[in-house]
Amino acid sequence: FIRTHVGTNKNGGAIFVNFVENTLPFLIKDCFFIDTKSTNGSSIFIKPNIDSSTSEVRIEGCNFKNTLSSIEGHSIYISKTDKNKVTISSCQMIDCGTNTNSYSIYLDVRDLDFTYNKIMFSNPEKSCGCVDLKTIGQHIFNGNYFKNARFDGSIWKSPGINGDVTDSLTSLLINNNTFD
Repeated sequence: FIRTHVGTNKNGGAIFVNFVENTLPFLIKDCFFIDTKSTNGSSIFIKPNIDSSTSEVRIEGCNFKNTLSSIEGHSIYISKTDKNKVTISSCQMIDCGTNTNSYSIYLDVRDLDFTYNKIMFSNPEKSCGCVDLKTIGQHIFNGNYFKNARFDGSIWKSPGINGDVTDSLTSLLINNNTFD
């Protein structure tokens, strides 16, 4: 997906998924997203349409470069997946976001496996935060690399992994990650 842009107030510059079936697995694998743009989720925007959805969502081996949203999720935006297992693994995000009051990845998910990803910015002056978590149920961050991230919006937020959570935390494991 190269230079895919959607209009104002539109989500998912390259892929927009609104689940209608409750058990349909969804896999995005070995894709390239370059210079994609939208309001939220400039490359990938995923939101289940029904509360009972138990679909597995997997994003594996994808590369994102110079992706930009006007609000949140400069590369990936996944919203309201209370019963869905979400796996994001072996992906690389390079220079995805320039607004220092936003994040490259926006996740409102309860069950997350985030492993062996790289989120890097070549210029810390033109970067944003890496991962913004709105819900934490059972989350694993393992073997990831975060470089030159920046968040200027609040002293209460982290530019690496930000857990801005209002409900109860079940489990959060951060293991063998590098913050450079």
